[in-house]
Amino acid sequence: MHIRDLFKQKKFTLSFEVFPPTREGNLENLFVTIKELSDLKPDFISVTYGAGAAHGKRLWKSPPGLKGL
Repeated sequence: MHIRDLFKQKKFTLSFEVFPPTREGNLENLFVTIKELSDLKPDFISVTYGAGAAHGKRLWKSPPGLKGL
Protein backbone atom coordinates (compact mmCIF):
# COMPACT_ATOMS: atom_id res chain seq x y z
CA MET A 1 0.00 0.00 0.00
CA HIS A 2 1.22 3.49 -0.77
CA ILE A 3 1.16 6.20 1.89
CA ARG A 4 -1.15 8.32 -0.26
CA ASP A 5 -3.70 5.46 -0.22
CA LEU A 6 -3.47 5.24 3.55
CA PHE A 7 -4.23 8.97 3.83
CA LYS A 8 -7.30 8.49 1.65
CA GLN A 9 -8.58 5.66 3.87
CA LYS A 10 -7.94 7.13 7.31
CA LYS A 11 -8.73 10.52 8.80
CA PHE A 12 -5.84 10.25 11.27
CA THR A 13 -2.58 8.34 10.97
CA LEU A 14 0.34 7.68 13.28
CA SER A 15 3.83 7.51 11.85
CA PHE A 16 7.43 7.80 12.99
CA GLU A 17 10.59 8.85 11.21
CA VAL A 18 13.95 7.32 12.11
CA PHE A 19 17.47 8.04 10.97
CA PRO A 20 20.09 5.31 10.49
CA PRO A 21 23.56 5.81 11.95
CA THR A 22 25.68 8.34 10.08
CA ARG A 23 28.67 6.00 10.12
CA GLU A 24 28.96 2.46 8.86
CA GLY A 25 28.52 -0.06 11.59
CA ASN A 26 26.09 -1.64 13.96
CA LEU A 27 22.41 -1.15 13.21
CA GLU A 28 21.29 -2.85 16.42
CA ASN A 29 20.12 0.39 18.07
CA LEU A 30 18.10 1.28 14.99
CA PHE A 31 16.36 -2.10 15.05
CA VAL A 32 15.66 -1.82 18.79
CA THR A 33 14.14 1.62 18.27
CA ILE A 34 12.02 0.46 15.34
CA LYS A 35 10.79 -2.54 17.34
CA GLU A 36 9.82 -0.32 20.26
CA LEU A 37 8.00 2.10 17.96
CA SER A 38 6.24 -0.74 16.14
CA ASP A 39 4.72 -1.82 19.48
CA LEU A 40 2.71 1.44 19.30
CA LYS A 41 1.09 0.18 16.05
CA PRO A 42 1.95 3.08 13.75
CA ASP A 43 0.56 3.14 10.24
CA PHE A 44 4.12 3.35 8.94
CA ILE A 45 7.70 4.10 9.96
CA SER A 46 9.89 5.95 7.49
CA VAL A 47 13.68 5.79 7.36
CA THR A 48 15.32 9.06 6.31
CA TYR A 49 18.86 8.81 5.11
CA GLY A 50 21.20 11.55 4.02
CA ALA A 51 19.19 14.59 5.04
CA GLY A 52 21.22 17.65 4.22
CA ALA A 53 23.46 15.67 1.85
CA ALA A 54 25.71 14.80 4.78
CA HIS A 55 26.45 11.38 3.33
CA GLY A 56 27.71 12.37 -0.10
CA LYS A 57 27.40 9.54 -2.60
CA ARG A 58 27.00 6.70 -0.09
CA LEU A 59 23.71 4.87 -0.28
CA TRP A 60 22.02 3.18 2.64
CA LYS A 61 20.51 -0.19 1.80
CA SER A 62 17.64 -1.40 3.91
CA PRO A 63 18.83 -4.47 5.83
CA PRO A 64 16.88 -7.68 5.21
CA GLY A 65 14.04 -8.03 7.67
CA LEU A 66 13.45 -4.30 8.20
CA LYS A 67 10.25 -4.27 6.16
CA GLY A 68 7.47 -5.86 8.16
CA LEU A 69 8.90 -5.28 11.63
